[in-house]
Amino acid sequence: MSFQFLLIYLYTKKKEKRFIKEHPELTLGVLFLIFFQLFTGDIL
Repeated sequence: MSFQFLLIYLYTKKKEKRFIKEHPELTLGVLFLIFFQLFTGDIL
């Protein structure tokens, strides 16, 4: 687990419900980037 992933995870956990309601497209984008990193092993 990369440091970047950990920061994103903690940030979204903290503000999850409100953030998802206000920015559904950004949330999906972040999730896509996380999964892309996990599958390719690349750190963007």
